[in-house]
Amino acid sequence: MVGGKYKSRKYRKTYRKTPGGRCVVHYSSRKAERAKCFKCGRALQGSKLIATSHEGFLPKTAKGVSRIFGGSLCGICAKEILKTKARSI
Repeated sequence: MVGGKYKSRKYRKTYRKTPGGRCVVHYSSRKAERAKCFKCGRALQGSKLIATSHEGFLPKTAKGVSRIFGGSLCGICAKEILKTKARSI
């Protein structure tokens, strides 16, 4: 049975073949990644690398940019959304 701490998505599963021919599962922690735009997937400018376990401990100023949709959308996608909202009013 797998250990309790490995049941979350914090750990990545990799399948390895041993010299004896068995296939075993190794668990490794995920690497820190840059925050991405949820619309286009581009890396966000002005945000730091966020590891899955240290995300909550960063100050608010490090998590995103202080503008509308800052920290979740890149500047290009935010501009498009603001244009469409302004035109629909």
